[in-house]
Order: sequence, then structure tokens, then C-alpha cells
Amino acid sequence: MPGINKAAIGLNRGEVAVFDLQRQKLDKYCGSHLGRVGSVGCGNNLICSGGRDGYVSIRDPRQEEEVFRYRAHEQ
Repeated sequence: MPGINKAAIGLNRGEVAVFDLQRQKLDKYCGSHLGRVGSVGCGNNLICSGGRDGYVSIRDPRQEEEVFRYRAHEQ
């Protein structure tokens, strides 16, 4: 499918693993959360993740820092 070249999965240790689908390799790890990452969504060059720590993180995988982070929920 044209235009889709990244995929991401959440890990138990609070990181999001970003994969390059064209090269079929792990691209990078993004540390965003203090606990398990339970949900991840990708689109428009952004990766959104929700963690057990109660935060939602929005990041652009081309940059190191987060674009936006906010407190979303409590356990």
C-alpha cells in the first residue's frame, strides 16, 4: 500500500518499537511511558500511544521528543 512505511507496537517496559516496513527492520525504540503500553495508533507521520501510567503520548518518529503528552485516565 503506497504511503505506509512505518508500523509500531507497544512493549511491556514502556517503550514503543517503530518498524520500517520498506526495509523490514526495527527502526527505533521510543520511550514514552512508565509502564506497559496498551494501545498504539499510527497515521499521518504520528504515533499515538496509551500507557498504563495514564498518559497518552503523541510523537513524530522523525523527531526524538514528544509532540504532545497529556494525562488521559487513571487505573
